[in-house]
Amino acid sequence: MSMETKFIRLCVLSLLSAGLWANGSAVAGTSTGTLNVSATVNHSCRSLTTAPMNFPDYRATEAAPTDASTQFSVRCTLGTPVNIGLDKGLIGASESARQLANGSSRLSYNLYTSAARTTVWDNSASRITASGQGLGTDMSFTVYGRIPAGQFSAAPGAYTDTITVVVSY
Repeated sequence: MSMETKFIRLCVLSLLSAGLWANGSAVAGTSTGTLNVSATVNHSCRSLTTAPMNFPDYRATEAAPTDASTQFSVRCTLGTPVNIGLDKGLIGASESARQLANGSSRLSYNLYTSAARTTVWDNSASRITASGQGLGTDMSFTVYGRIPAGQFSAAPGAYTDTITVVVSY
């Protein structure tokens, strides 16, 4: 038998043993197996939107405090236990003594957990626990601000502060 004939026989035997016919179709028969796929979802949250709190013009001669409010939203994975805190800001000595600044001039104010403005919203004891614990959708929170009346030591001008929303989960 010539080398060429041996080579052709070897090719035909290889194709047959691989389950292929000369016309390219597969030999009948299949085998199945499984592929396991998994993923782990961790608790997570993010602060989505925060609208600025803009107090109306403050007048120290007014007998009533100056109030404002705003909202922010947080989104957490479904079932995540959530606590929301507000820090002391850039100027305040503590969360119960927040201050707005205009250069070296200060204007005391605070942020509260309800419209009654009885509980200062801080980053420890009065943190807000989200009802429903992480709904997988936006959760909105309202912050209530108050500037106490009678602050005659504040110079005229625009006052600002920056508060960090602390989302713990």
